[in-house]
Amino acid sequence: MKLAETIAAAPDLMEWFLSWRKEYGEGTPKYIYAGAAVKQVYFVRDVLAPLVMHNGGSIPFKQREMVELVSSEHGPYEVARSARVVSEHTSKSVRLPVYAFARPDIGLNIIMRNNFHGWKISVLSQHAICDDALSRLFITKPPPEPEYTGDDLRPVYFEGFDPDWCFGYQANNQCRWSAAIHGDYQLWATLFLIMNSLDTLPMNEYMTQKRHKEILAEQ
Repeated sequence: MKLAETIAAAPDLMEWFLSWRKEYGEGTPKYIYAGAAVKQVYFVRDVLAPLVMHNGGSIPFKQREMVELVSSEHGPYEVARSARVVSEHTSKSVRLPVYAFARPDIGLNIIMRNNFHGWKISVLSQHAICDDALSRLFITKPPPEPEYTGDDLRPVYFEGFDPDWCFGYQANNQCRWSAAIHGDYQLWATLFLIMNSLDTLPMNEYMTQKRHKEILAEQ
């Protein structure tokens, strides 16, 4: 099965999360890292998903009747804003998701996981992701002395990933690459540069009276 098809068939993140919460709650003495897992899921849902799935914005008003499909104790959540869960892994005795984003309209698939120590990400794009700033966020080239430094992209470090989802370094193939990213801010910046490289992010501009009327008419 192709990666895009695997992502499309995977459960929505919040569907997975609601089932997970029945098992773990939001943090108990037995699972001290459960609270951190909740924060991780919310970070993906509320910060990363709008950037990747909606070009940095929120869901257009006209689409809300199509995406508010599931209700929970916290009220309805928006399926379209969420990632999908293509696999699972375990860290600190807590079961965690392997997240995935699919944007067939721009030929982009992204898979990520966080084991409470850092992020691993794999990118498969029909278009090259080129930005020199990426090398300021993560190592983009193979190690010159792997026997001394180790190799962060060995598949064994990609917990929960299918071996076919583990790619090489970005400098070697800008359409198909993996990376080890150490923090949430670095991951957000990486995704921002990816979306910017694909020319999906809108320019900031003033809300003129004409533009305001156009938006109201669209709604």
